[in-house]
Amino acid sequence: MRPLPLALLAFAVLELWLLVVLGRSLGGLPTFGLVLGSAVAGVAIARAQARAALHAVQQAAITGAPVDAALGERAALVLAGALLIVPGVISDGLALALLLPPVRRVLARRVGGALGSRLQARSFAAMQAQTRGASAPIIDLDPASVRDAQD
Repeated sequence: MRPLPLALLAFAVLELWLLVVLGRSLGGLPTFGLVLGSAVAGVAIARAQARAALHAVQQAAITGAPVDAALGERAALVLAGALLIVPGVISDGLALALLLPPVRRVLARRVGGALGSRLQARSFAAMQAQTRGASAPIIDLDPASVRDAQD
């Protein structure tokens, strides 16, 4: 068996075990409330930050500005929202760590540059493909001249 699926399975089992331990100490209803509350917060954070990241990428593509730093922080916030959606103690702890600005900045510096350069290269290639298709000649006609030519 490959190591990644095995590691994911071990992570899921550990998360489930920690939720059971938390449920025994707090009670079932408060634990369910915490899981549900973190999922709702995660959806709100991920949705808002994904929209903001998409807007930032679009603006950078229009202006030609680099997207590395801002996009890296937005991506970290989207990841934090996704981790909050996943039920579990470890994933929530990682998400809360990503919500801290110093942790986000470190992650943004490491990941943002590579992510930004890849997105810029792809958006540049897409803009080149669009301009190649739009290079056909444009014919501007006056309806009166068309009628005169038909007579």
